[in-house]
Amino acid sequence: MTTQENEKYAIILGALLHDIGKFERRATESTSIKHEEYSLEFFRDYIKSNTLFLNQPELNDKIEKYIDHHEVYHLISSADWISSSERISSDSNSERYPLIPVMQHIDIGKKTNSKMYYYEAHAIETKINFPRESQIDENSKIGSNKKQFFEELTEKVEKLYNDFKKDTKNIRVNSIKSYCDTFYSILEKYTCRISSASYMSIPDISLFDHSRSVAAIALAKHFSDNKDKPFMLIHGDISGIQNFIYKISSGDSSASKNTAKRLRGRSFYINLLTETIVSYIIDSLNLFISNVLYSGGGNFIILAQNTKEANSKIIEIEKEVNDYLFKKFKGDLGVVISKEVFDNEIFKNYSNSIEHIMKLNNEQKSKKFFSILDNIFDVNIPEIKDTLDVCPICQSDEEKNYIKTLDGLCRNCYEHFVIGRDLLKSTKLVKIKSKDLSQDVILSNNIICFERLGYYWALCDDIKIRSLIDSLYKERVDEISIISINNTNILPETNFNSRFNISYSFKFIGNYAPTDKDNDILEFEKLASLDAEKYPLMGILRMDVDNLGTIFQKGFKDDKTMSRISTLSREFNLFFLGYINELAKEHKIYIAYSGGDDVFVVGSWINIIEFAVQLRKDFSKFTCFNPNFTISGGIAFCKDKFPIGKAAELAGIAERE
Repeated sequence: MTTQENEKYAIILGALLHDIGKFERRATESTSIKHEEYSLEFFRDYIKSNTLFLNQPELNDKIEKYIDHHEVYHLISSADWISSSERISSDSNSERYPLIPVMQHIDIGKKTNSKMYYYEAHAIETKINFPRESQIDENSKIGSNKKQFFEELTEKVEKLYNDFKKDTKNIRVNSIKSYCDTFYSILEKYTCRISSASYMSIPDISLFDHSRSVAAIALAKHFSDNKDKPFMLIHGDISGIQNFIYKISSGDSSASKNTAKRLRGRSFYINLLTETIVSYIIDSLNLFISNVLYSGGGNFIILAQNTKEANSKIIEIEKEVNDYLFKKFKGDLGVVISKEVFDNEIFKNYSNSIEHIMKLNNEQKSKKFFSILDNIFDVNIPEIKDTLDVCPICQSDEEKNYIKTLDGLCRNCYEHFVIGRDLLKSTKLVKIKSKDLSQDVILSNNIICFERLGYYWALCDDIKIRSLIDSLYKERVDEISIISINNTNILPETNFNSRFNISYSFKFIGNYAPTDKDNDILEFEKLASLDAEKYPLMGILRMDVDNLGTIFQKGFKDDKTMSRISTLSREFNLFFLGYINELAKEHKIYIAYSGGDDVFVVGSWINIIEFAVQLRKDFSKFTCFNPNFTISGGIAFCKDKFPIGKAAELAGIAERE
């Protein structure tokens, strides 16, 4: 590992661990030892002594000095100071107060709820522990039953901390990069419900969100060569998503029988495309996952360093990605990437900065594919043939794309069908970074290819994943990420092939669908009859959060900082990507798409009504019954053979009305 790489990962670990001692102080009720000392102790006992690749004195020394905010290593101190400036002052004189949901303070002009709420200390999972009402006032003072409240709080924090230490100690990986990626997910699992600070401040920012903010700021500052404006915001927006997802009109009955699988496959393909572009950018700029401030629904925001090289790379990346997408989808999908540089004030006026970069992005949408015009018009007109093999789904007639595997589908549509078929039964999503994988490995494992960008994805269960890893043994693989789907228990019981640098993480995905006795996804004909055998009818529901743009831009008033806005985005993902699976399972609902604040689901008419009512109730509970949060939906009823794209359009009209 080079000196530069050592420095980078020392910064990342130092930033992620600099406040971890606060976790122990709250678990043990200790106030005699500074949290920095506990942080150093945690690193030495649970990371350094347990990780062979960290057996490097120089690297360990750097990590410890970053954790300890050493004067010579002031980078973390500076990033911590910038991030900590977000805190709202109060007269609280205790560190033990629980985390307060950011949602309860949102105000866009409606009367806010006077009641106060807090989170119990618990690990993140799809089953949400909703905020609990408490006697905490706006200055974090506890009313009645103060002693009992703190005793119960400390007991739960202690259990959570012990589980956190156990998982940290059980991380077994081959490289410091894989370690940082894995530890980041462990940190997210256990510290999203622990406040970063409550002494003299309102505790509405979690330890995780503060730590990842410090890591992102420190890394961007470290690589920047501009002292006045060291930061660059990158905003990406994939266009054409709605038309792409619903472009599944069937030309014959053989193709129509798999409409449900293709719909799901196309929706998830957008998710993979977004993650691929994000990975391509952060790897190209030598950044870390903490620098991804938001990613979902075809949009992403990245905090990067302001350098001439980084600015140039972003331009080249947009050109490369659009050229790839145009050749693959002939203009159906494209990406617009905007960038702008900022000084330290970006973190105090974060929503204004986001609004500015999104405005730039919207202006550039009219120039989509402008950077590759030469490539678009530099084409050879193919020879006209008497007969053409036309894909019955997307109408593609390109012979090189043709694959006679399923009902004459083109390669893209077949790939989307496979995704939709495999997503429900898969427990793992595997990301493979490679310059080139052989066709034998790709076909035998149903691998989803973004080969030109250097990334491949595979869906598999706990059994098939080992055969997948084994099949890669002779391939040129840089690294592998094993992502647990809707399961935060990410560490394997036994290690995989030690030849590879493998990291572990989790991802919430709205992927539930009712199945038949053979565990196959129900097609729409059978779905329409669930709990409505005598009156079978499809219900198509589309919902989204009202006034979301206003909430992000104005809801925090003068406290619209990076951590709060990123926290709100992450909480929405937890609800609409994780918890929604629990609701869908209860009401036998097929999730076609869910992410960010958007829901598109299908079910029988009776189940879809009950689902919509329950989701609205739970969303209100999730947002602390704050009247500034509302969610609206529209339902279209139709026969099971009705074109899904048209049904979705009708549901969208009903939602807007």
